[in-house]
Amino acid sequence: MGHHSPATQDQSIKPTLNAAFENGNLLRYDMIKNNSFHIYSRPDAQPRHHKPGTLRSWFHFYLKNASLTTYTFYLQNIPKKTKLWKHDMRPVIAYSPSERDDDHVMIPSWEDYHRIDDAIQIIKGTEDVIVSFQITVTEDRPLFIALTFPFCLEHFPQFWSQLRFAPNIRILEQQFSRSHQNRPVYMYGVTSFENSPIDLTLESVIQCQKPVIIVTARVHPGETPSSHVMNGFIQFLATRDTRAALLLEHFLFVFIPFLNPDGVAMGHWRNDSRGLNMNRMYGMNKVVTIDRLCHWLKEINTHSTLALFLDLHAHANKRGCFIYGNAAPDSEIAPIIMLYPRLLSLYSPFFDFNGCAFTQSMLTIKDKRGESRMNSGRVWSYINLKNVMIYTLECNYCCSRVISKLRYSVSNPEPEILSHYTPSSFHHVGYACCVGLLDLFDINEQGILRNSEFGSLSGLMLANSTFVRSREAAVKEKNKRSGVARRKNMSRVRWDALGLPTAKILMQNWVKLHDLLGQPIPMANITEAKKKRRSKRKTSATKKRMKKSSSKSSVKSSVSVESIEAEDDFPIEVIPSQVLTGEQVVSPVNFYSIEKDEQNYSPVKKMQNAHINDVVVHEHDELELITRAGRANLHTISFGMNITS
Repeated sequence: MGHHSPATQDQSIKPTLNAAFENGNLLRYDMIKNNSFHIYSRPDAQPRHHKPGTLRSWFHFYLKNASLTTYTFYLQNIPKKTKLWKHDMRPVIAYSPSERDDDHVMIPSWEDYHRIDDAIQIIKGTEDVIVSFQITVTEDRPLFIALTFPFCLEHFPQFWSQLRFAPNIRILEQQFSRSHQNRPVYMYGVTSFENSPIDLTLESVIQCQKPVIIVTARVHPGETPSSHVMNGFIQFLATRDTRAALLLEHFLFVFIPFLNPDGVAMGHWRNDSRGLNMNRMYGMNKVVTIDRLCHWLKEINTHSTLALFLDLHAHANKRGCFIYGNAAPDSEIAPIIMLYPRLLSLYSPFFDFNGCAFTQSMLTIKDKRGESRMNSGRVWSYINLKNVMIYTLECNYCCSRVISKLRYSVSNPEPEILSHYTPSSFHHVGYACCVGLLDLFDINEQGILRNSEFGSLSGLMLANSTFVRSREAAVKEKNKRSGVARRKNMSRVRWDALGLPTAKILMQNWVKLHDLLGQPIPMANITEAKKKRRSKRKTSATKKRMKKSSSKSSVKSSVSVESIEAEDDFPIEVIPSQVLTGEQVVSPVNFYSIEKDEQNYSPVKKMQNAHINDVVVHEHDELELITRAGRANLHTISFGMNITS
């Protein structure tokens, strides 16, 4: 055995393509003259009632017995509707460690793959798209070619064995379930020794009483970027960084790298071996692994604390890295749901907060095969667990829509930013998922949140509230222009009919988590409003409006009221004694702080005297307070008050 020079190669041996390995996908190929191949990828298995052959985007094969020359490949059956190739998507290649004549060809390491240098060409057909690309063979070894950076079943044990955790960290590994084809589904746990479980049985996880963070990937087997994000998540926990130690001290992390090992092994794009989309099987009692995960989520959420359920995916059409969050029942919960995605955008330039979606339609929309997201991991968990910390993280296979400009430091290093994503790009998103948790629960003294324009979690909440209002206004204006009219209570009727969780229950679970961690509850309050918004919002137009409003009023513009500052970051709630109409101006107003008891919040304590310069009443019962320090909008921040005209 050994390398062959072109002169010694047997010219009668023709180059061949082969996908007979784990994760391989190649239906057939035709070799034509001038070193060209017509390639057809094998579609996923699908149920009989679905249109056959529609899921065929993934390919992974190797070229053997090739000369040191340039080859042209034509992917013949790419679905026409996919946008995957429209943004300079390029396949990846890697040379096998095996020699040319080896009978058993070894799969390269996930670290060896790189994108091809030359751009692809797209040829539009009547039903499908033909994608052509060229590869120049430079080594006399089998050359692996794939849609994007693969991560096979055999890769994760290699990756896990290379990690070097601190000696005071407990590492757990256990079989979670078995797939339909009897492949093992493994789970891995990481936490500090203090209050750690002895193993990864459900009983031990619950008894340790640490908040649990569950991260899953590859429920859709072709979505390999999700594996690289998980690897970045785990790699950070394995560092000796003090922030990683803090995370492991406070949480138990549970990772399931391959929810669908059958689909991964078979080289599928989206389905399992029976043709089922496992991310539409939650609560359906059809897939053993998914049923077991549902049981785990329920038990941990009921008898312990589920701090986060993060389901990792990849997106073929929408560029960038973003989150699908769950819709909120009201404007108080919406800013809380947006906290974690907003924090990710502070730590990774690849994460696009404006690309995130939190709409009610994302809970109920059906895919092209008519399957509802109500049985996806994210939506099912939201409905049944009534927990705000449930997200789907999506990463495009190719590139970003925008690259965010962030503040980098030693504690937040700048990643390598290229025109196309690489595994290191996805690793950095996983890193952001880690450090964002520390800021979310206010246990990160080295975080960049305090040095950002938000200043604190409360400031971030206020920014999220503004974001919610701006989106609502944009939708309202769009509906107004298009002539769409909806009844006010239609969304509420729809929400109740779907059995979605109420704001009260979601808030109770949010408070429970912060109580367990011993951290204050981040809520937008007037103090933050005054600090962050006072200078920019006093424009000349505002002053004219204040003057006009005070001239119409029969009450003096300066009135004595009680303090509007909240104590201990507790939320503030409005309790009006009557409905405001027209141009009424509020006279004395009583403000109350809110203190927490075991079940809910109630106004229990008056505050000290303060002063308001003016009160402006707008339409829809919206109040605006003009204070000496700045402005606070009661439409954004609510207060307990008794109103007298």
